[in-house]
Amino acid sequence: MSRARTLANYVSSAITVSAGGTGAATHTANNVMIGAGTSALTSIAPGADGQVLTSTGSVWQSEAAGGIADTDHSVAQAWALIDGHAIPPSLSDSYNCSGLTSSADGKFALAFDTDMPDANYSWVHTVVYRGSGFNDVATVAQDGSAVGTSGTLNFYSMLALNLATSFSLGDASFISIAVFSTR
Repeated sequence: MSRARTLANYVSSAITVSAGGTGAATHTANNVMIGAGTSALTSIAPGADGQVLTSTGSVWQSEAAGGIADTDHSVAQAWALIDGHAIPPSLSDSYNCSGLTSSADGKFALAFDTDMPDANYSWVHTVVYRGSGFNDVATVAQDGSAVGTSGTLNFYSMLALNLATSFSLGDASFISIAVFSTR
């Protein structure tokens, strides 16, 4: 006869929290357990698809995921990655951009799917030029002769090659642009 016994032979009810237990005899599968001080653990059932566990400061709850709306002015309202190796240069990837036109080497117009609220938006860029020289510089500047509208950003891609003292229009290898507005 075996003398081995299991815990179940000695415990017939839930182990209290003060004795190191959860205070509950069963737990529902897939629920998240929440501590309740000296009381038995409580649980939160999974919410609908896409919901997350959040805190009100005193209570945990399952609710729709929050986030930053695309109307927030701290979020790019449009962005584009332009491939200057393509002929003509083209959008490799973008958000809220309907197209890119190039009227000459280095002269571009980026059209937005959804217009900015006005022409007073700001934009930032990075430029990569993979030329043959180690002393090549590339930059992008807004086209002042064709001021952008709420639906278009006009800009130049300019290059200074081999320690040149001035820039000339030319297609950079890659241009990345992000546009911000108060939409």
